[in-house]
Amino acid sequence: MQTIVIWDSLFNRHNPGNSHPESPERFSGFETMLQGLPDNVSVCSPTRIFALSELIPVHDVKYVCKLIHFIGINASLDEETILSPDSIDVALRAAGACVELVESIFDGTALNGFALVRPPGHHAEKSRGMGYCIFNNASLAATRARQLGAQRVLIVDLDAHRGNGTQQIFAGCEDVKVFSIHQQNLFPTEELPEDAPGAELSVPLAPGSGYSEYQKAFDQILMPFAEQYRPDFLIVSAGFDAHVNDPMSDLRLTTPEFAMLCSQLVLLAERHCKSRLALILEGGYDLESLKNSIRACIEVIARV
Repeated sequence: MQTIVIWDSLFNRHNPGNSHPESPERFSGFETMLQGLPDNVSVCSPTRIFALSELIPVHDVKYVCKLIHFIGINASLDEETILSPDSIDVALRAAGACVELVESIFDGTALNGFALVRPPGHHAEKSRGMGYCIFNNASLAATRARQLGAQRVLIVDLDAHRGNGTQQIFAGCEDVKVFSIHQQNLFPTEELPEDAPGAELSVPLAPGSGYSEYQKAFDQILMPFAEQYRPDFLIVSAGFDAHVNDPMSDLRLTTPEFAMLCSQLVLLAERHCKSRLALILEGGYDLESLKNSIRACIEVIARV
């Protein structure tokens, strides 16, 4: 079965400004990066039309209605989350691409895949966008997986920044669990209280941490939890700003190490999820390491 990569240059119509870290420049060179992939990889544009009403299971109605007023204008959700006239439409298309990937896996079109979308989503909470994020793509994908029959969805967030929005949306939910491994004291700086729902799966790492710390967290926390929880669908919030060359964190993963972590997630999906695995792009702001790491992970999931 094939691996699907969903990507389109239309995502660059969201333009918070060229000096903004999450500018269209992040996707420069993707056309070249996506050439020469294994034969079982299909690169396609998103076709799923995502309606505002489909956001309601994840986002509050008042928040969705607020965003309607920002369609076609320049605006901001906060000092970091800047909207251009096309931003809401692009964010809907990004959410639709992530849901389309889940649907393609469930209908047998693909075994797994990677949605290369922007803006990212894992900071978006139920009632507010923040941290460059408008809609929570991973949460919308997980919700669609549940609608299609998944009993237990596991979201693994590898971004250097804590996936606060995804954690908040699914706090206390038994059907969707969120594992977030991230640098401590980065945005958002508050860690989950020890007694908060899901806190046992929130793993802050000290600045300077690298592959050995990630491997320890996988071995001691993620994999034992997966054995107990036995998810039947796996979603990865694939942020690459933990790369040693990325300016947004002080973590020290390399491109081959991202590939090794991805390989372990493939094995987790094989063991528990019938190999059903959806990667969704989050952060990553060093252009070369972002492209190289994405390419390496696509090659890993295509070897299943």
